[in-house]
Amino acid sequence: MSPFLFPIARLSQRLVHAVFRVHQRQIVDFTPGRPHFLAGVKASKKGLPRSRWLRSLGVLDQVVVWFKPVDPPEWMTAEEYAALPDTLVVRELRYDVGRPGFRKKHVTLVTTLLDAEFYPLEALAKLYGMRLRVELDLRHLKQTMKMDALKHITVESILK
Repeated sequence: MSPFLFPIARLSQRLVHAVFRVHQRQIVDFTPGRPHFLAGVKASKKGLPRSRWLRSLGVLDQVVVWFKPVDPPEWMTAEEYAALPDTLVVRELRYDVGRPGFRKKHVTLVTTLLDAEFYPLEALAKLYGMRLRVELDLRHLKQTMKMDALKHITVESILK
């Protein structure tokens, strides 16, 4: 089960859209009508995607249903777990990032932005690339200002 199910579900409940990179251990298969992990079963057949295919939006672009796992994660209360939906419709897409002289890298994203015409694959790839640059810029800024080891939460404690 993807660890992103829970934050994406929470964001969806607040009507906020999300774009996440899929964890490398999660199986994403773009074959139409493919077999999948059975919902509500703790031990299903290994090696299958944990999402049910709904429709294809392109060769490496699809809409799938993610299922809530049988058991909640340790960090989540029973009330929080019960408040989440049993299924979540998301879009999975994959694109290649290549630099001359380097091996191609496949990036797989999952998003709640389901409209392929309004949110084409290229635009989502660009959005994810911008996010990575922003993270690197923030890290550089924190290191330059010698603030890379901040452990405080409130403004007052940071100012001390």
